[in-house]
Amino acid sequence: MLLVPMFSTRKEALGSMGNDAPLACLSAFQPLPYEYFKQLFAQVTNPPIDPFREKVVMSMQCPIGPEANLLQPSNQQVHRIWLPNPILSIPDINLLKRNSHRGWKTKVLDITFRFEDGIKGYIDCIDDICRQGYRAASSGYQLIVISDRNAGHGKVPVSALLALGALHHYLI
Repeated sequence: MLLVPMFSTRKEALGSMGNDAPLACLSAFQPLPYEYFKQLFAQVTNPPIDPFREKVVMSMQCPIGPEANLLQPSNQQVHRIWLPNPILSIPDINLLKRNSHRGWKTKVLDITFRFEDGIKGYIDCIDDICRQGYRAASSGYQLIVISDRNAGHGKVPVSALLALGALHHYLI
């Protein structure tokens, strides 16, 4: 990409690092749901943040659990679990499943469906995830884990992004 033009023209090749692929919503193909969430530009701060102050200003920590009203200070505001980063390992997820932090309960929702059910099974599975999530929230569960661990022979998972998005919008 760079060396061949340099050898043939004896000049440095011009190029850019941009992504010129069409947006997923304008694509002629059927992109995966993840394609709709690509960032198309580099985000920078102005003024730039130096490495010494970066840890003070930026954080990967993720609070999870019920969020209390910030306008009404109470003890409920400190009842959240703080994860050091948004990437969870299997042992981390297993800890959350067995969680008993401040009496919280965790509900695991299966996001798999039978392969032979096809598209109807896919849509029914998403509807079922939403109904189960609503019942769990109504029953006092503070954490809901969506899981595709039952995927295997004859069972395929729904897209985790689609399942999570559907459940989120159903609950709000």
